[in-house]
Amino acid sequence: MDIGLRKMFKINERAGVQFQANFFNVFNHPNFEIPVSDTNNPKFGFSTAAFTPRIGQLALRFDF
Repeated sequence: MDIGLRKMFKINERAGVQFQANFFNVFNHPNFEIPVSDTNNPKFGFSTAAFTPRIGQLALRFDF
């Protein structure tokens, strides 16, 4: 589950500042990749990797 928040602050009629916060994989659940499908591989049926963990990013934008 991903979440994004955004807030715009007006400075005057023409200028403003925007703050953004984005968070990916908010609950930090492991999301495993597709299991090994090669029947000759000793790890057949096992998922050997997971997708990226929780990530957050912040941004500040000035509009004029």
